Amino acid sequence: MWHSYSTSHRRFTQILGWSRPIYRIERDFNRKEVYLSRQTMSNWMLRCARDYLEPIYEELRRRLILCVMLHADETTLQVLREAGKKAQTKSYMWLYRTSGDAEHPIVLYDYKSTVII
Repeated sequence: MWHSYSTSHRRFTQILGWSRPIYRIERDFNRKEVYLSRQTMSNWMLRCARDYLEPIYEELRRRLILCVMLHADETTLQVLREAGKKAQTKSYMWLYRTSGDAEHPIVLYDYKSTVII
């Protein structure tokens, strides 16, 4: 099966917008005798994120660091399968946001596998 913006967009919408797990989408395709692996769809998601969302994230990040006041929150979490780390090791999800009076509010999440000093 070929890859295009429209097929990626449809899968992206199903997974993120409709909260449909990739295994269900794979099953739906299989019922229609279209054999599309979860790995392929996962790769499409990663490519869409890199090609279409990463530039937006970077622009929002650039604007965020120009703000006079920011809010930040650190939450610890466990990632079960991460190269070079035990499952019990803490990882960190940071949330950054503009202050409540910002003309254009921005909220960004940033995953870090280690503590930042």
